[in-house]
Amino acid sequence: MKQSHAGLSALDILITALVLSVLLLAAAYQFGAYDGLSAPSAAPSAETQE
Repeated sequence: MKQSHAGLSALDILITALVLSVLLLAAAYQFGAYDGLSAPSAAPSAETQE
């Protein structure tokens, strides 16, 4: 089989955009989860120091 061309096709760009969007959404979800976990844990530690 011959390669059609060595450049990027529209399908390559579409797949890359979809993968990057999934990675960004996963990263945003993870940072949101860490923010939710860190907020309640900071309150009791401040009360115990007083």
